[in-house]
Order: sequence, then structure tokens, then C-alpha cells
Amino acid sequence: MTRTPQRNAYWDTVKALLIFLVVTGHCIQHFTQGDFWTNPVFTGIYIFHMPLFMFISGYFCHKSLEKRGWHTLPRYSMRLVPAILAFTAIRAAILLRHMPLAQISPAYLGVLWFFTVLLECCLFGCIMTSLKHRAWRTAWCVLPLVIGIAADGYLPYARFFTTMWPCFLLGTQTDTLRRLAARCERWHWLSLPAAAAALYLFRTEWYMYITPLTFSTEAALAWIYRLLCAGAVSAAFLYIMDICQTGQFTAAAVVGRHTLGMYVLQAAFFKLLPLLPLPIPLLGTAGSCLVSACVFLALYGTYIITRRIPIIPQVLYGESLDRRKHTC
Repeated sequence: MTRTPQRNAYWDTVKALLIFLVVTGHCIQHFTQGDFWTNPVFTGIYIFHMPLFMFISGYFCHKSLEKRGWHTLPRYSMRLVPAILAFTAIRAAILLRHMPLAQISPAYLGVLWFFTVLLECCLFGCIMTSLKHRAWRTAWCVLPLVIGIAADGYLPYARFFTTMWPCFLLGTQTDTLRRLAARCERWHWLSLPAAAAALYLFRTEWYMYITPLTFSTEAALAWIYRLLCAGAVSAAFLYIMDICQTGQFTAAAVVGRHTLGMYVLQAAFFKLLPLLPLPIPLLGTAGSCLVSACVFLALYGTYIITRRIPIIPQVLYGESLDRRKHTC
């Protein structure tokens, strides 16, 4: 009898809290009065939550690459591509009811950018793993960024990719980072003041994922600055999670196992929300956070119900046929 590998409750709990922050950020964006870009809660969430998601994805993708090599890419493709195509088709059908086909641009169709960028990172990760010489691997770490800059407008979500690839790459090197962290364990508390400084400096910054990386020195320095801020806040977040002994939070860990499905549902919900003829109340930050808890529970309930329908988990939620053996 083959034993199923046990899931890591720590990472499941981290992912559960991150997907809740995704919902909270979108609720602030849709339900608060005024300019949400200057909202400190919104800025604090968006500085790190998706980079940390991509870091975790890189960690688990690397584990899969070590076991399966190039077979990892078709496995990820079979999980992510159907969801991307299905929700693109659904959104296109809805938009056609509100505007002619000639006015629908690819930007309107974008729903699951994280899935697309994750697939791109997985492709470049597979190529990097296949390279035998360290010098070639080192060069390949930079080459995807050059491709992302040069192919802006051709590579889907190139601007997002240039921000997420370093986070994904860092996740693939977690074993090396763990050895480094073990030497510096007594200094982990320094991540807290570093995160506070990053949040203070980032408070007036623009949306980090659509700020293009170009070949100019100014753009490169801004890109590095944003990644450093994201890294500092992510490190503090993981440090706090470690102190709280997240493995004991069973309920949160259960939610974290369904991160892909929750991401799909929240993306669809917030993309469709402006198209619905509903009076959207304008609330303060506290009210939006309260609404986000209700939306999160409603989305999770929807996920639990719909995942029992045949084919739905595989086509829409990016779940494998035997999802107990996979973590993403």
C-alpha cells in the first residue's frame, strides 16, 4: 500500500491567510470611498501578498522538478490552462453582452494572471533545471527578465512576469536559504523593523505589479526597491506565522489546501461585480474588511459546493485528478 505524502500544515495556513488578504485587498478596492491606492491597508497587502504566493509556488514547483523533471510542465499545464481558457471564454461571453467585439481588448479578458505567470515561471524553471553547468544556470536566472522586457506586448503579462520571476526563483532556492537562515536564526526579529521601514517607504508608491521593468537604470533601481520591500514584509509575515505555530490552526490549513480554487472564484467575482446592476455601498476601511470576511466565507462555501460537480474542479479550479498528491 502506497502512503500519500503528508501535507505541510504551515504552508497551507500561510496560503489561507494570503488568499484572505487577496479578497480583503479587492474589497477595499471596490467598496471604499476615495483613492484606494493611498489606503495604507491596501498598500500593505499589495506590497507582498502575490510575491509571497509566487515564492511558495516556486518552492513546491522545485520539489516537483526534482522528482519529475520536465514532466512537471505538462502536469502544471493540465491544471492551469483549462482554468485560464474557461474563464477567458466566460468573461468574453459576458463582455459581448455589454460591448461589441471590436472594443474587447486582451486587457479586459485577463482574469487569472497569476495562473498565466505561474505557468511561464514553471517553463523557465524547467529549462533552468535541465542546465547542467552552474554558469549557464546563473545566466538563465537573468535571461527571463531580459525576455520579459523585450517581449512586453507579446509575452502575456510580461510586466507581472518580470516582478514575479525573481520571487519564484527565490522559492526554488529555499533549501539553500534555509541553511543560511539557520545560521542567522537569532536575528530573525530584525525582519520586523525592516518590514516597518518598507511599509513606510512604500506608502506613496504606485501599484508594484504593473510598473514596467525597462533597461533604464532608474527603472531597474525602482524594480529592485519594490522587490526588497516585498521581501522584507514577506520575511516578517513568515516570522510572525512561525511564532504563532500555524500548524495548530487546522481550519485555516484546510482552506489553504484549496488556494487555486479560491483564487479563481475571487477573481471571477470581482471581475463580474462591476458588470452587475447592484448598488455597491461605499464603506470605510474597517467596513470593507468586515465585508471581505463575509465574501471570503461565501466564496469558500461556493467552492465546497461546486467542487462536487464532475469536471468542475479540473476545468475551473486547476485541481489535479488526485489532488491529495499535489501542492501548489
